[in-house]
Amino acid sequence: MEVSDYLNQSGMESIIQEAQFLRYSGKRVSDIVDKEGFQYVDLVQKGNGLVDYALVGYSFALEEAGIRFFNIAGIGAASLHTMLLGSAGKLDQHKSVKILKTLNKFNYDKVLKGNQKSNKFLSEFLNNKKTGRLSTRLNFLRIAGTLQKKNGMNPMSPYKNWLQQIFSTENVPTMAEVQRLRQQIPEGLKHRSGQCINDLVPRLAIFTSDITTHSTVEFPKMAELYWKDPSNVSPSEFVSLGTSYPMIFEPGKVSNIPNHGTSHNKKWISHNSYYGTIPQEATFSQDPFPVEFPIDIFHNNEHSEPSKPTFGVTSSGIEETQANQTIFKGHIELSRTKQIQKEKAIMNHPDYNHLICRINEGNSAHPFCIDLTDEQKLSQFKLGASAAVEFLNNFNWKSYKSLRKSMNTVSSGANNLVRTF
Repeated sequence: MEVSDYLNQSGMESIIQEAQFLRYSGKRVSDIVDKEGFQYVDLVQKGNGLVDYALVGYSFALEEAGIRFFNIAGIGAASLHTMLLGSAGKLDQHKSVKILKTLNKFNYDKVLKGNQKSNKFLSEFLNNKKTGRLSTRLNFLRIAGTLQKKNGMNPMSPYKNWLQQIFSTENVPTMAEVQRLRQQIPEGLKHRSGQCINDLVPRLAIFTSDITTHSTVEFPKMAELYWKDPSNVSPSEFVSLGTSYPMIFEPGKVSNIPNHGTSHNKKWISHNSYYGTIPQEATFSQDPFPVEFPIDIFHNNEHSEPSKPTFGVTSSGIEETQANQTIFKGHIELSRTKQIQKEKAIMNHPDYNHLICRINEGNSAHPFCIDLTDEQKLSQFKLGASAAVEFLNNFNWKSYKSLRKSMNTVSSGANNLVRTF
């Protein structure tokens, strides 16, 4: 498919027109603006599968509405979209079309180099496609055997190699290059009121789980714990560790960790409150139904009111995030129960409920949906764009600022309560 297929599909013209109307109508969503009139927000996103086109549709619509992303964070499939947003251009550039071109080159068969029959079966089974009883049993045995030996159906290296090619093509082969690109502040960036914003430094965050030390890890912030020279680490490392789904991939690993064998390391304590022995090798795995959603990661409560909002987007809601089959039911249902409990806490919170956009992608949002059809890709993109426009129409910056100002009088304990879901 071409990019034009996404933008010219039925219903997209009106979505684009509405997004552009929001830009030129003067609707305010932030107090941080640049010379061109672009408004800057922070973005925290959670995705599904390996590539989530709904997130690209969401960011596309916001960019069409004149919005740009200052701080960005991602979980799961959103790790890839987050890093692409951070590396595809400067802060003030429109990146979603370029990202769409990159993702169009994604080839599942070249990335998933495990047993192709097992991969195909799992994808079809979880999408409610009929499979014969004998075929189902044989494939379950094949999958169980592979998982017992390797803890994943596919090696991570082909996926990581594909990612490395992307970032090398973008001339950002290392995280140092990504950071240099992001630190190029847009011309005329200012606060509408003239307030000093010299303390604003763009931040990028990818979240995953270190199952060796039982820690939630934020990259690249905590990269110094795992690499001697974190600035020269490829962005592909962080993305692959962020999308290291159990069963789909063999667990991601980082070896030769600095200071391994020692304990009570100041950096580990500072970053993760980890006092134990530093391992020689750490194993990472991303929960297919992540319970972490740090919507407040970029909030600065030192000021009486925010200068820009943190928009949150998730491509699965409480009712939509469902396993369509009973495969691995125990793990999936336990994860879903945790997610539902935490998500309800967020939805009931007067502050954060203003910030979250939920995209219902149906079956194509399943974390194990590893091979999307062209129709699913188009549908995801349009759903994301439509949801973004609807969210913007309902978002009231003035009211939200007043709410945040009043919330600052509440104890920080309430803020910590909703740190994860």
